[in-house]
Amino acid sequence: MKILSIIGLVIGVLGSAAGMYNLIEFVPKMSDDSRELFGPELWMAYHDEMMMWGYVALAAGTLGIILGVIGGIKKEKIGWIAVLVSLISLFFGLSQATHMFS
Repeated sequence: MKILSIIGLVIGVLGSAAGMYNLIEFVPKMSDDSRELFGPELWMAYHDEMMMWGYVALAAGTLGIILGVIGGIKKEKIGWIAVLVSLISLFFGLSQATHMFS
């Protein structure tokens, strides 16, 4: 179960990194002013990229939480660390891909 917890931690870290990349690179370009600046085609391409990276963070966070809870129930402390890191990834995915916090 320790290997499962480590896999969950790695997936959570990768999902958090994808969410941070999205937050730095694509989310600032989604303002109303940027639609006029970039044009509708380029703005839509940036929007699609933002949604794709948000979905990656969302899926990685969900999978990391599941694997971390399974490892945590089996008395592996690293499993609970994986859950915490994956919750960050899940938060990024929910806020960026679903517009839950818009």
